[in-house]
Amino acid sequence: CLLDKRWQGYRSDGTRIDAPAHPAVRALAGEEGAPALDFLLGQAGGRQTWATISAIPLSDTTCERLAGAIVLIEEIDRPRHAIRCTTIADACLRRFAEHSSVALWIAHAETGDLEYRSPATERLWDIDSNIPASSLPHIHPDDRQSVTEYRALASSGQVQRHDYRIVDMAGVIRCKVRETCFPIPPGPGEENWIGGIIEDISPEILIYLVQRVEALDGIIEAQMLRCASRIKRFSTASELLKVAEILNPGCLIVDLRGTENADGALAQIVEGRPSDLQLIFVGDAATPPQQVISAMRGGAIDFLIAPMVSDDLDRAICRACEALPHNLNRGGPDQDDGSDRLLRLPRREREVLLGLLNGGTNKSIARVLGISPRTVEAHRAHLMERLNVSTLSALLQVAHRAGMGSQCG
Repeated sequence: CLLDKRWQGYRSDGTRIDAPAHPAVRALAGEEGAPALDFLLGQAGGRQTWATISAIPLSDTTCERLAGAIVLIEEIDRPRHAIRCTTIADACLRRFAEHSSVALWIAHAETGDLEYRSPATERLWDIDSNIPASSLPHIHPDDRQSVTEYRALASSGQVQRHDYRIVDMAGVIRCKVRETCFPIPPGPGEENWIGGIIEDISPEILIYLVQRVEALDGIIEAQMLRCASRIKRFSTASELLKVAEILNPGCLIVDLRGTENADGALAQIVEGRPSDLQLIFVGDAATPPQQVISAMRGGAIDFLIAPMVSDDLDRAICRACEALPHNLNRGGPDQDDGSDRLLRLPRREREVLLGLLNGGTNKSIARVLGISPRTVEAHRAHLMERLNVSTLSALLQVAHRAGMGSQCG
C-alpha cells in the first residue's frame, strides 16, 4: 500500500523520488535516520491530500534481527518543499523591489495608508521615509484630487491607470509619472489592499553645456547626469551658436567661470540663442552683479553662484523644463505621445510644421523662412517619418492633438 503508484513522494528540493528512496523501503533495509518526505496521496474518487511520511527500522525481541518498520504518516496542509520555494520566491521578490528602477507601493484600501513603498518610490516621489505619502505632499496640487479618485476606484476593484506630476518641497515640478493601481484580493481574514506600479514618463531632457574644457566641475557633471541621459558639450559660445538653429529644444547651461570676456559671451548667447533653449548661467563669487542682472533680463531661468548646494542645479533644470514649448504641465493622456515626439523636433522642422498648420504651401513657407521650397519639402518628409504618419492630414492631426494648433497665429 505504501508503494502505491498513486502516492508520489518529493524531496526537500521538490524533485520526485523513486521507490528505493521511499522512507519505508529504506527503513526495511535497516537504514536509520532517513529524512521524512512529502507525499501527494491519491485516494479513491480522485481526491488528493498531502502528507509527510517517515519510517524507522523495527527489530525483533532479541534486537539482532530486522522484523519490519514503523511508518508514520501525518497529513499536512501543504508540502514543505512548496513552503521553501514560496519563501525563496518571497525573498527574490523583495530583492527585486529593493533594486528595481520601477517604483512599487502597497496601501490599505480603506485608509490609503502605505504599508510598503520600494526605495525607487521614495526616490521618485522625493519624500523621506518618515513622511506619510498618503497625504500626497509629493503630488502637484492640481493632480491630487484625481489621484485620490483613481485610487478609490482601485479600492472598489477596478484597475486604474493615470498620470500625475511630482513636485519638490518648493512646489517645482520634478517629473511626470504614470501610475497603474489595482486591487489586491485579500486572503481569509485579511484586510483589503491596493497596489501601485509607477513609471517615469517625463519627456527626455536634453542638456547643452557651454564650458571651457579645462574647467570641468564634478558637481555640475553629477547633477546633469542625474537629470538627463543626453548631454552635448561646447567649449565656447561661438561654437554653440554655429549649430543653435538645428538643436532640439532643451536646457542650455553656460558656465562663465574663467571665460575671457564673460560679458561678451553672455550677450552673444542671450541675443543669439533660439527661444526654445532655456538658459541657466553659472558664475562664482567674483561675478559682477550687473552680469547677473543682464542674464536675468535676457530671459535666463537662473544664475547660479558656485560653489552650489547639491540640489541647486537640479531645481534650475526642472524650472527650465517647465518653460519648454511642450512641457510637463500641458495636455492630457491623449496628448502625451505626440507631445513627446514634437518636443524632439529640430527647430527648423517645427517652424515648417507651424507653417503647414497655418495653411502654408511649400513655396509660401520657404519665403517666410528664407529657404528653398525643396528644403521645405525635405523637412516635411522628415516630419512625417519622425511622427510615423503617411499623409499630410495625419501629420496635422498629430500636431493638433499635441496642442500645436493653439500656438499658430
